Amino acid sequence: MEAGITLGTNSAEEKAAFIARAGELLSDLLGSLSRGGVALHELHPESYGYHGVTQFSYYRRSTGVPAVPAAASGSLRGPLSPCPTR
Repeated sequence: MEAGITLGTNSAEEKAAFIARAGELLSDLLGSLSRGGVALHELHPESYGYHGVTQFSYYRRSTGVPAVPAAASGSLRGPLSPCPTR
């Protein structure tokens, strides 16, 4: 399983908890897997977005300040929030 989050928005503890829970969910749904894992990719907010708007632009518009995430500066979005749907 692979998932993507915005770079710098989640702590190491939040990411570890997500990976652990996702692994449990895979095992619950598919049984014991000999080769299964979870990859969590951190994406720069200029590299992806929703509905034609990059995350960088979204943060800049919603906060009025440039959105340059820094892992040490805390959360910009919240703990592994689900992606908005169309």
